[in-house]
Order: sequence, then structure tokens, then C-alpha cells
Amino acid sequence: MRDDERPLVARLRAGDQEAYREIVDAYRDRIITVVARVAGPGADAEDLAQDAFLKAFTALDRFDGRSALFTWIYRIAVNTARDWVDYRRRRPVVPLEGTFGGPSEPVDQGAPPGELAERDELRAAVRDAVERLEKRIAPLG
Repeated sequence: MRDDERPLVARLRAGDQEAYREIVDAYRDRIITVVARVAGPGADAEDLAQDAFLKAFTALDRFDGRSALFTWIYRIAVNTARDWVDYRRRRPVVPLEGTFGGPSEPVDQGAPPGELAERDELRAAVRDAVERLEKRIAPLG
């Protein structure tokens, strides 16, 4: 840790809200940039950066001062972005277009007829479930 960071870290550990603001203001743009580079397009870099700052502030007692404060927060931000990328790989986003009366997706001409029928049945079941759910929720709104 740099000597000029010691008082700031002490204020952070004491719960000084202004110290939190100073850190976020000083590092926000650089952290957002690194998160956007790691997570890539489609990531909400501002949300991921906010998560990284929150993780850093809640783990401040584990900051041992062997590195600069920015370096420590930077590592947390990179790890947060990597975790997000890994999560997105395991749970890809599936667009709903074509499922609920929107533009339909192209028919896979190479798919076996049984598979096409299963897809149609699944779409119909999901559509029916959503309609039932909408009917149950509508009176509440």
C-alpha cells in the first residue's frame, strides 16, 4: 500500500462514507473499463463494477496492504467479470422471440420430424403456462 493510501484505508475501515465516495469516484472509470474488456459485449459493465466495489468494501478487512488499493480492487473487478462470463457460459441467454407470438425462428429442415414435433409441443406448453400465469397475475395488477 502506498503511504498516501494509509489514511484513506483507515477511514474506509472506520466506515467513513465520504472515503467510500472518494474511492469510487477515483477508480470508477478505470474499473468499468477493465470489467467491460474482460466481460465483453453484452455485459453491463457498470453493474459489474458496482458489484466489484461492493465486494471490495465488504472484504476490506482482508486487504493486507501488500499492494496498492487500486490493484486490489482491480483484481476483485477482474474476478467479478470472469465469474460473470463463466456464469453466462453455463447459463446462456435464450431469446423468447418466436415463442410467444413474436417473429418465429427458422425451421431446421435437417431436424428429424419427431424433434420438430417435440419443439412445437414444448412451445405450446410454455405458451399455455404463460397465459395461465398472466390470468392469475392480472387481477393483482
